[in-house]
Formats: sequence, structure tokens, C-alpha cells
Amino acid sequence: MSINWSIKKNFVITDNLKKILRFYLLECPIEKDNRRYLYQADLKKWKSDRLTRRMMSTSKLNKQTWRVVRISEVERCLEELNALDRVNPEREIAVHARAYNFNNPTALIHMIRCALAHGGFSQRSRNEETYYVFENLHEGEIKGRAILYEKTLLAWMKIIKEGPISKD
Repeated sequence: MSINWSIKKNFVITDNLKKILRFYLLECPIEKDNRRYLYQADLKKWKSDRLTRRMMSTSKLNKQTWRVVRISEVERCLEELNALDRVNPEREIAVHARAYNFNNPTALIHMIRCALAHGGFSQRSRNEETYYVFENLHEGEIKGRAILYEKTLLAWMKIIKEGPISKD
């Protein structure tokens, strides 16, 4: 039985949250999710492994804390990361299922988009640092959870908008 995270109902609509909502939700760079996908061409320019490395380099995610697994394995992975029944803002995590045969970065962006679209997110602060908690459920089963710092989400936006650099 999954344990739902507490999604706080109140959040402050800051300029950064507006940027995050605009990019990840309204202008989502995934064609499947959005007919306005302004950055889809930029996302397609990337090789999956290179975009994954760039995303990891601008976050605290690593191979242990960013896991793309089957839906049936999400809860087990969250338990291993001690993130099934608690939110630890001192580290970033992302555990989610792969949707529509997307590569890892696209699957994570899709998970963030779905959490924003369906209200499965919470904005929190600790030590003057804002972070977001994302959760996707399907028929009571956890499809994905993530704790990501605001600065990480903004950095990923910049990376995708700029596209791959020559060494990528």
C-alpha cells in the first residue's frame, strides 16, 4: 500500500514558479504532452546520455538517486532511498516510471509536467532554498516522485533552451 506524500495546498506564486510552470507545463518540451511544445526541436537535438549527464551536473542527482524503473518497482526504490514516507530536502531524488518509451530525461520532464498539471506538487523552503516535491499517482499506485531544487529546474530549462553545445 503506497503512502501518499503530504501535498501542501498553499504555495507562493513567485517569478521563478511562473517560469517553471510556463516551461514544464504550458510550453512542455514534449510533443506527446503539449501542442505548444516550443522546445521540442531543441530536446530532439540531444543524445539521451549527454542530456542526462548535463542534467545531473546541474543537480544533486546521480545514478543512485535518479532511477527510471517499472511502475511496480517505484515504491521499492523509494523505500531504498528512504523517501517512501518522508521528504528529505537535503538531497534531490527522482524515481519514476518510463512513459511512452521516452528516454530518461524526457520521462522525468513528463513526470514533472504531469505532477504540475494534476496538482501533485508542493513548494517548500528550507535554509532559504526553495525546492519542489512532485508526485504522480495512477489508480492509487505511485508512478513517480521527485524532490528537486528550484535552481535545478531553472538550470534544466536553460540547458534545454540552449540546446547541446559542440562537445555534447
